[in-house]
Amino acid sequence: MTSAKKNCEIIAIIGAAESEGVYDIIFVTFDKNHSTEVKRGENRVKTLVNARMVREYDMLGSWSGKSVNLRMPIAARPGNAGCAILVQKREYGEIVAAVSLPFDS
Repeated sequence: MTSAKKNCEIIAIIGAAESEGVYDIIFVTFDKNHSTEVKRGENRVKTLVNARMVREYDMLGSWSGKSVNLRMPIAARPGNAGCAILVQKREYGEIVAAVSLPFDS
């Protein structure tokens, strides 16, 4: 799988290959860091920092071995760090391909 950012859209090319079954093509956007101040419980007064918090999760379609070309607009999408495209075995199985691109490149 290859991808590139051009004119506020992501272009992804998933090549042809032998496959066993159907795979989902998933698009996600994410934040750089997300801080949460804990107000109660054993971690109160602490600040927890999580990286790459998913802000959007979109099912783009399916892949079953034939070449697929995708164009995904990224303008006005939630998330301040970047995006990723995943190819995952249907029913939340293994991820067989993934690519990530930062928004600031």
